[in-house]
Amino acid sequence: MLFCERCALVPSQTLGPHGDACIEMHHRAMAIADRPSGTSASMRL
Repeated sequence: MLFCERCALVPSQTLGPHGDACIEMHHRAMAIADRPSGTSASMRL
């Protein structure tokens, strides 16, 4: 089971079936849903 080591969030339980795909973003200062239209986000590997 995937979980956040910082806050113990289990994304699939909290955010639904696609929550695991969002684990990298849940501690960001501004949620993607709150960003102005036309902005983009990317993951750095």
